[in-house]
Amino acid sequence: RTDENGIPHIFADNEKDLFFAQGYITARERLFQMELTRLAGRGELSTLFGDAVLSKDRFLRTVGFHRLAVKGYEALTDEKRNIIDAYVSGINAFINSGETLPAEFAVLGAKPGIWEGRDSVAAGLLMAFSLTRSLYVDLVMYRIGEYAGKETAELLAPYYPSFAPTLTGKRMSPAPDRKFIKFPSKEPDKTGFSDFLQGEMPASNWMIFSGKMTESGKALFAGSPDLKPTLPALFYIMHIKGGRYDVAGGALPGVPGIGPLGFNGHIAWSAVNGRGDELDYFVEKLNPENPDQYITERGFRDFEIIDEVIRVKDKKGFREEKLRIRVSRHGPVISDVMPMAPDNTAMKWAAFDNPCIDLEGLLLMNLARNFKEFRNALNRVKTINLGFGYADKNGNIGWQFTASAPIRKKGDGSFPVPGWTGEYAWQGYIPYERLPYDYNPKSGYAASFNNDPGNAGYHLTHYYLFQRSIRFDNIMKDRGGEKVTLKDIKDMQLDTVSVVAQLWTPLIINACRNDELAEYAKI
Repeated sequence: RTDENGIPHIFADNEKDLFFAQGYITARERLFQMELTRLAGRGELSTLFGDAVLSKDRFLRTVGFHRLAVKGYEALTDEKRNIIDAYVSGINAFINSGETLPAEFAVLGAKPGIWEGRDSVAAGLLMAFSLTRSLYVDLVMYRIGEYAGKETAELLAPYYPSFAPTLTGKRMSPAPDRKFIKFPSKEPDKTGFSDFLQGEMPASNWMIFSGKMTESGKALFAGSPDLKPTLPALFYIMHIKGGRYDVAGGALPGVPGIGPLGFNGHIAWSAVNGRGDELDYFVEKLNPENPDQYITERGFRDFEIIDEVIRVKDKKGFREEKLRIRVSRHGPVISDVMPMAPDNTAMKWAAFDNPCIDLEGLLLMNLARNFKEFRNALNRVKTINLGFGYADKNGNIGWQFTASAPIRKKGDGSFPVPGWTGEYAWQGYIPYERLPYDYNPKSGYAASFNNDPGNAGYHLTHYYLFQRSIRFDNIMKDRGGEKVTLKDIKDMQLDTVSVVAQLWTPLIINACRNDELAEYAKI
């Protein structure tokens, strides 16, 4: 049934029927959105939009989302693979039902494709990749260093200032270790610079107060996993009940179960981007006598060559475009699909080494009843970099970071590095048990604003944010230990005070005080 808020509640006698129904209902409401996800995961957007998106397909094929999705699907347990299969069967049942399809298909003269289990895994991979902070920043910093000098680049490179609050109030992470390496390269892509310099608007948060900090004696939890605003929205709010599952929250269309925000009657959770730096760039040197080989510290090595064919919609129907992908020991060479990268640059992403079984972890989290089960579930989230907040019906609170944090032999991943020496190689990943987490902090509350957890004694990232955490700290200091009500936490969630504006507005007004337009900007 669909309630007065437009939220579907799905009831089934068993789990196979439950996830079949979830797939069917989600496709009924979000099929065109899901079709774009399916095509992106396969690198087949050109079959729908033609040359306008050919460059995107080249990028998606080069990174290899479909190849990774196949491996991830095979790595799942039989039980979780059966859940995905039931879900995609529901999607396909709607497609074949004869019901009216979204208008976009009629406008484009297209039909939706049939889903497979690997398409759901690809949807999770695309979400994980979208949360990668260093994807463009590393290349922008490289170009700044190339044209303005390494000192300027290192000055501008992101870092977490010493005055910024952490989740735990501790500060264990090491200081930045940056060395800018000069390589031969091509001219920068000005369009890429422009896209990056537009700035980053999305920023998630969660605030959790344990029972000892609230008037009711129950935990209070406000969470907002904000990403770019889209139409339709990224998540689809729904409630599913059948078998062991009775859970409500935000589902990712194309993925079974409830995703990074929800509750199940025992626990509640919400997530922020963990902002881990799990993607680096390695510049390879080629064998001057054989461009299909690259240099390593142990001599020449052959690139793995992957040949793919992209079907492109055109006025005559479809044509085929060939794509030749070179893969080094560090990953696919992305210079032809990322114009800001130096020549012969390979992308190293943690997902290349760790099969994406994140869907398995999220489904287990849907069933968790306490913090131990919550953490055990998130142990299987190897790709999506998130900081999950937790609260339960007994008043307990906590949080856990996820994904695969690389251990670098040298450097911190802030700039592209030489691939031919081996000195910057990754040496495995931080064990899950050592990833940042906390349970029932002494303060009685925890709040994340994409900021540093503070209890990791190793490098995770330079991409934490801190301005909103300063504002929250100020709020809590002003409260002086006063217990929190539901209204209080709502007011915190809807707070509009900006410490950035408090700092800069007076300076800007002063600098512009003699400008004839200044009177129009008075506040």
